[in-house]
Amino acid sequence: PFTSLAFSICLCAQYGLPESALANNAAKKMDAANVALFNGDTDGAIRFIKQAIQMEPDFIDARKALVNLYAQKEDYDAAIAECRKVLEMRPK
Repeated sequence: PFTSLAFSICLCAQYGLPESALANNAAKKMDAANVALFNGDTDGAIRFIKQAIQMEPDFIDARKALVNLYAQKEDYDAAIAECRKVLEMRPK
């Protein structure tokens, strides 16, 4: 189904509205990242995920998604660096 977030993203893309009009919390940033990824915009997805992490530094699922996207882009240094952060967050 076409969600209101997807509609907002389409409007922002079409009319050049700022990304801040799309999402104001980490979960919405992850939704926006998923839409970007669905549309083949890996760099946009990475940008949204980084914004989610800035809002919630302990958002481990966002960090794991970032590891996967970096690896997909063959940016292995960034993937390893982010993976280390995920491992540091893991409970002992």
